[in-house]
Amino acid sequence: MGGVNREQWEAVLEDATAFAEEYREAGWDVVAVESGTVSPAEKDERFGMSVLLPGSQYEEVEAVVERSDVAFDGADVYTNSLGDTVYTIVIERDDSSQTAVIIPLAYAISDLVNVFERALETGTLEIHLRPLSIENWVTFAHDEPTLFFDEERVKGIIENDPRRKMREKLQEGDGDEGAKGAEGSPAEEEKGAESPDSTETDADEQ
Repeated sequence: MGGVNREQWEAVLEDATAFAEEYREAGWDVVAVESGTVSPAEKDERFGMSVLLPGSQYEEVEAVVERSDVAFDGADVYTNSLGDTVYTIVIERDDSSQTAVIIPLAYAISDLVNVFERALETGTLEIHLRPLSIENWVTFAHDEPTLFFDEERVKGIIENDPRRKMREKLQEGDGDEGAKGAEGSPAEEEKGAESPDSTETDADEQ
C-alpha cells in the first residue's frame, strides 16, 4: 500500500486485534480481516470503496454475511489521519446475533475523492470487500459517510482540482455558444413560428 506509514499501519492492526479479542471475550462471533489495497469502485452496480482481502478471509466474511440469523445494522468507525492518508478501523455489528466483522483500512483521500463526493451527495458510503476476483464482493453500507473522511478536506480538493475547473470553463463556453445560436435573426424566428410543420418536443420525454 503506497503512501502508508508502516508504523502507523502496524498500530492500526494491533488495535484491530485488540478489538477482536474484546468482542470475543464478551461472547461475540468475530471475523477479523487484514485488508490490502483500498481503491475506488466507480461502476453503477458497485460504487464506493473497494477493499482487497485474502481469499480465505473473504470466504469467512461471505459465510457470516450469508447466515440467515445475521443482519448487520450497526457500525463503529475509528479514524486517524496522517497527511492525506486515513487509518480506519470499522466494526460492522449485528447486535441481535452478537456477530462482528472488524476491518482495518488505510486509504488516501485524494485517491477516493469521486467516491467521497458521491457519498456526500447521496448520504451513503459503501465498502465493498472482495477477493482477487472482482466477480464477487460483500457490501456494507454506511449512512454517516463523514465518519470516514474530513468533509472540508474533500470539498477543498474538489474545488481546487484543475481538471474540474477546466471542465467547468468548457461547459460555460458551450453554454454561451448555445445562447448565441438560439438568438438567431428576427426574420428566422418569425418564419419558424409561422411554419405549420414545426413540432415541439418535450426534452424530458426523450
